[in-house]
Order: sequence, then structure tokens, then C-alpha cells
Amino acid sequence: MDALITLDYILASVLYKNQKAAAEWVGAELTFLEDDNPNYSKSDGELMQRALEEAAARLNITDETDPEYNKLARFVRAAFIIGNRDEGAIAKFAVDAVLMRRRRSTKNKPAS
Repeated sequence: MDALITLDYILASVLYKNQKAAAEWVGAELTFLEDDNPNYSKSDGELMQRALEEAAARLNITDETDPEYNKLARFVRAAFIIGNRDEGAIAKFAVDAVLMRRRRSTKNKPAS
């Protein structure tokens, strides 16, 4: 299992305290602006959404259906879960994580 996916799974396990919910969370699309989300306040959701938008802009990801957009969202949430509350720092964490995944996937591809 990829180390970053493992990190997602561990964070989800801590957050949801069971493996089934954690596995569902890792594969789920994240929406930070839900009004009825019991896990964080509206202002926390807005903070994460701004960080996500900043991170996506830094990587020139404009399509919310792009798989990397969802990866960014997971890393934004991971940064928030571990206690980061700085929008710019959360965005940087997410960007760095996605760039690391890109480098690792390029290294692991067989030569053509």
C-alpha cells in the first residue's frame, strides 16, 4: 500500500475509529462546505475550502472531477486533522504531497 494512502487510512481510522468507515473515507469525494457536517464547523469547512482552492490554483487544477483535485482535498483535510489552521500552510502541505505522489508514480512507471 502506498505510504501516503496509508497515512490517509491512519488519519481516517483515528477520525472514524473503525476500519470500514476509514476505508470508505479514503475513497470518498470530500466536500468541505456541507452545512450539516458533524466533524467540523462551518468556518472550519470554509478554511479548508479556501486552502483547497489555493492548492488547486498552485497546481493549475481547474476541474473538480480531476482525480488529483480529490487527492488535494484529502491532504487538506489531513493537514486540518493534525491541527494545522493556517490556510497557506495547509495548501502548501497538500501541494507538496501531490507533487511527491507525482514524482513517485513517474519513478514507478516502466520504461517504454
